[in-house]
Amino acid sequence: MKATILIPTYEQAHLLGEAIASALAQRHEDLEVVVADDGSGNRTLEVAASFAEDRRLRYVRSNAPRGRARNCRRAFSEASGEWILVLEGRVMSSGELTRTSSRATAPRRARCSRT
Repeated sequence: MKATILIPTYEQAHLLGEAIASALAQRHEDLEVVVADDGSGNRTLEVAASFAEDRRLRYVRSNAPRGRARNCRRAFSEASGEWILVLEGRVMSSGELTRTSSRATAPRRARCSRT
C-alpha cells in the first residue's frame, strides 16, 4: 500500500531539513513525501530543493499565506497514498511509519492537528 507523509509548513526552514530527511528515511516500500509550503518568505524553498534528487519528494507552494487549515487541505489534495501521516514539527524514527501502519487494520486518513 502506498503511504504519503505530509509536511505542512510555514516559516519553518530551520526545522524542515531534518523533517524531510526523517520522512525519506522511512523503510516503507511505496512512499511519497509532500511538503506543502504556505507561502513562506524564508529559506523553505531552498531547504526543500536540497532534497530534489529524491523522486519521492514533492514540494507545493502557495503564492501567499492562506492559513494553517487551507494549507493542510492543500497537502491532503496532493496526497496519493492510501495511508496518510501528517508530520508537523517533529522528526520520525526510521521505522515509525512501518510500526504505525502494521498496527492498523484498515487505511485511514489523518487530520492536521495543533502542535
